[in-house]
Amino acid sequence: MLSPQAEQMIYEYLNLPFKDIAGIRCPYLNNSRHNQRGQLRVLVGKGTPAEIVEEAHIISVHYHNGLFDKNGNCCLHNDHIHHPAAVEKIRRFLIDNNLGIECSGFVTQVLRVHFQETKQKDIVNEMRLVNPARLLRWLISRLRPVENINVKTYADSRNSIFVIDAKKAFDPAALQAGDFIILLETGPGNKRNHIILIRDIQKNVVHYVHARAWTNEGQFGHGVSEGTITISKPKAGILEQTWEENGFTGNKNETYLEAKQAKTFEIRRLKA
Repeated sequence: MLSPQAEQMIYEYLNLPFKDIAGIRCPYLNNSRHNQRGQLRVLVGKGTPAEIVEEAHIISVHYHNGLFDKNGNCCLHNDHIHHPAAVEKIRRFLIDNNLGIECSGFVTQVLRVHFQETKQKDIVNEMRLVNPARLLRWLISRLRPVENINVKTYADSRNSIFVIDAKKAFDPAALQAGDFIILLETGPGNKRNHIILIRDIQKNVVHYVHARAWTNEGQFGHGVSEGTITISKPKAGILEQTWEENGFTGNKNETYLEAKQAKTFEIRRLKA
């Protein structure tokens, strides 16, 4: 299992730490669609739960949206703040203001606290991001490492090692909490890269978590999500096992579908 602080980080992405409001799942943000460069990490899908909440407060007060006051209190006086309608209103506010987390930003924030707690290492300072020969980009990556980590950074053999071949018999005992599934060139038109974090392994069940958007969830249904891979065929590869997420299995589980579609499917582990 991941470290206690990493588990707390996951919990806070699933339940953003708004004052006196529970159950607000962090939305997914595809930062490539917004073409934002040089922004604060919270504005490009790389922020922590606390940073996302703080930015929501700032935007609400600055632009007079009336959702939060300067002390972070919810201003939905006509709604019960724990009512699903109020929770949905705040989620829509986050999405409308491009506040959320993208897949590699989510994995970075969780693994960062995991390795700080378990090995006293800050992974963002140890990962190879840019070739030093590209001096300006290298300097920027050193000053803003979290913003410069993406799926291909995790797939880079300088940063991670190959753990499991997806085509061979899948043995969950070979996995560790903190390993990750790399999907390159997947989704519609094979244009997406994605990363899924292995959260825990319990006998024949692998628990995973990631930030993602499914096509059937529309504009407001996406976000950080949990799923499982159950070993139902011990001698088969991982793609022949039972993937379940949000109550869906088989091709109705879009995470599984993208795993099948990916031109590159690897399970890897950080060298840290």
